[in-house]
Amino acid sequence: MALRIACGRWWQETNDLNPVATTRRNFETYAPILKTSEDFEALQGARAGELGGFVDELNWHPCSRGGVDELSAWGDTEAEIIPLCGMTAFSSGRMEAAAYAAMREEILAPLRAAQAVAPLDGVLVTLHGAMVAHGQDDPEGALLADMREIVGADVPIVCTLDLHCHVTRTMVDAATALVLYLTAPHIDMYETGQRGARALKRLLGGEKVATAFCKFPSIMPAERANTQATAQQQLDGAASAQRVAAYHKLLKLEQLPWVLSAGVSTTQPWLAVSEMGSSVIITAAADHAAEAAAAAAALAEEFWEAREEYMPTDASCGGGLLPAAAAVEQAHAYCHGTPAPSGSCVIGDGSDATTSGAPGDATGLLRELISRSWASGPALIPMISPQGVAACEACGGAGEEITLSLGGVLDTRFSAPLQLTGTVGKLWDCSYKVARGHCAGMAFNLGRAATLRTEQNVVIILVSVSGGLFCCELFEQAGFDPFSAGSAIIAKSPAGFRATYLRLL
Repeated sequence: MALRIACGRWWQETNDLNPVATTRRNFETYAPILKTSEDFEALQGARAGELGGFVDELNWHPCSRGGVDELSAWGDTEAEIIPLCGMTAFSSGRMEAAAYAAMREEILAPLRAAQAVAPLDGVLVTLHGAMVAHGQDDPEGALLADMREIVGADVPIVCTLDLHCHVTRTMVDAATALVLYLTAPHIDMYETGQRGARALKRLLGGEKVATAFCKFPSIMPAERANTQATAQQQLDGAASAQRVAAYHKLLKLEQLPWVLSAGVSTTQPWLAVSEMGSSVIITAAADHAAEAAAAAAALAEEFWEAREEYMPTDASCGGGLLPAAAAVEQAHAYCHGTPAPSGSCVIGDGSDATTSGAPGDATGLLRELISRSWASGPALIPMISPQGVAACEACGGAGEEITLSLGGVLDTRFSAPLQLTGTVGKLWDCSYKVARGHCAGMAFNLGRAATLRTEQNVVIILVSVSGGLFCCELFEQAGFDPFSAGSAIIAKSPAGFRATYLRLL
């Protein structure tokens, strides 16, 4: 009989400092909601995140239940992916209670229906791991528990999670295996999906497993937690050497024949929930449970002992946390210094990082940018402002001068509006697929967009919808080379994501 594997995705990362609630519309505008077999088949070969990794890696089937060694090619027999629902939203505030309840049912209803037709063989689901809703601090744990109740105790459930997940005991108990990203910045989303499907292969071969779960009271700043940092960056203090070493230890752990998956969650810092903290999770063959527990405890101890390494300092050029004025002053000095700059200068705006769920319309760095003249190249800063885009279009479009108020609309607690005058440049429908670095393979639709250039040569890239406001493709689509000498770029992402630009340079 053909294997029946249910696959689904419900992906959203919450930032409790963002007052803008996540609704169903956030999911509908970010990416098409996948529901049919045709939707899932279209992911094949597209390297489309974890779900794409699931689909590509499921090109196999066990010819018998005798074990992993008896797996054969997909084309030799029948196999069936049972589509649940594929829902993705960009990081934002807490999910509305009504939207949470309705969308939870959208992914559970097809699971119930599939199980009623015939017992499922396995479940693959990709979650972020740091989604919270109004009235529910652990919606993903609750979802996995519901799935377990539907399919029963013996059906393997494998769940992939972002490295910045908030792992709870409910999640660990409900899933058979949790498989986390290994990299930060996250360049292994697709590969994590493949790892999850490979773990399911072993479980379908009859392997019995146990999960070691070790939580420790630490929240680690993203700015110095770059798993891909070079040896020189570690020596310079731009990144924690311990984080790089831990990444390689996880790779070695997963090479051990008795380990199905190994990961470290450094959690989403901007959550107001119980059970907060970082975690080590190792899923291993049941007869190696003691070794897995020892390895998890040892890794957790290493992170705890090295916790001071993760505190950013303004002395390190690559990993420091600087006030807005100091960061812009350094960028200005570089862009106008002697010798002439050989490339651009990137400031990671961790305080308004849309990648972490911030609103995306802060004005602190913009105020500093327009206090200086940028003669060597433009200073580029993205901002979410549908009102600003509408004003640029209403005034007559490209070439027109306009005075308007920008920012401080989505978040009025930490940012105030800024009135300025500029010349409208490009107007367009902003959508792009990321080809390089973090989020490679992901597509963003940011709605109508406009550029506005001030007399200081500051170019504000206004978009209507939140998304990847750090991607090279955004700046290129706006008409600028993000690597041109003398340019200053504000990337709305933690400073650690500057590593993406450094590697591309």
